[in-house]
Amino acid sequence: KEGQADAIGNGSASFTASNTDYITMGNPTSLQITGSLSISCWVKTNGSLSGYKRLVSKDDGSNRSYILHSNNGKPVFFIFKSGSSASSGESSVDIDDGNWHHVLGLNDGTNLTIYVDGVQTATSTNGGTIDNDSADFEIGRYGADSEYFDGKIANVGVWSRALEPEEVQSIMNKSYSQLKGVEKTS
Repeated sequence: KEGQADAIGNGSASFTASNTDYITMGNPTSLQITGSLSISCWVKTNGSLSGYKRLVSKDDGSNRSYILHSNNGKPVFFIFKSGSSASSGESSVDIDDGNWHHVLGLNDGTNLTIYVDGVQTATSTNGGTIDNDSADFEIGRYGADSEYFDGKIANVGVWSRALEPEEVQSIMNKSYSQLKGVEKTS
């Protein structure tokens, strides 16, 4: 298969829970995804994560589309449909151990799924059409100025389609320079 990523970030960025560290991408058309969606990133925490900590989201509290975050160290993927949230369920795997972990949230239109280190760790039948609200795409915080991540986030990727399990594995095993926006699997 071959697929063009809508966006892939280069390198890693460090974040602290000090309420000042985050990245905003604005609200570009390429990230106003309403159908199938895959969001991928590498994360490394500075310690234990308590409560909700945003990895990647397009949500400011009023305008809400999708969220990939940690709840007490366990990844969760949310989308918003007709103003209501829908969840993948919480991953069974902790990511707040100070090691690098690959996290991927996926909406295939029917299911919401979380992968951690290439393994499916949670899924639900809550997939569907995502609200296209005007929130900015942000890394490392909630757009309402809270839920700041404490650690590093690297190689954020967004696809306007549901990646196949073998693609999740392939992406997890590639560096940024190997991806170059196009994912190929054999």
